[in-house]
Amino acid sequence: MGLVVVGTGVPLVCELNIWKFNDIYRKIVRIIVNNKSLFLFPILEEVHFRWILFTVGQTLSITIFAFILISGLSFGIAHIPYLGIKSLYKIIQGLILATLFVYVGLTMAVLCHISFNTFVYIYRLQYKG
Repeated sequence: MGLVVVGTGVPLVCELNIWKFNDIYRKIVRIIVNNKSLFLFPILEEVHFRWILFTVGQTLSITIFAFILISGLSFGIAHIPYLGIKSLYKIIQGLILATLFVYVGLTMAVLCHISFNTFVYIYRLQYKG
């Protein structure tokens, strides 16, 4: 079934394949549901490692610099059980996300965290099978 551009009568080259679209849609939904690390965990981690720590830090009069260090280190240390020594890069990621949180806000930190996890997921699918 081809599509026609309205008013011109010119058929489009591509075909609308509803079954293929539904298959892709189902795969995307399956990825989102089965991979909590892509969406749910970044939200929970950012709330915990940024928002809650920052709020507690403010009540204790911790400086912004100290908060960024504490947040980044605790984020990296929390990933040791899952990644072992590879979690060292998570400290750098935690420092970056904490800096984003302080200067741009929670939403940007969450979006960057989701983007990073999605990039890693796609990389693993592509190169690690």
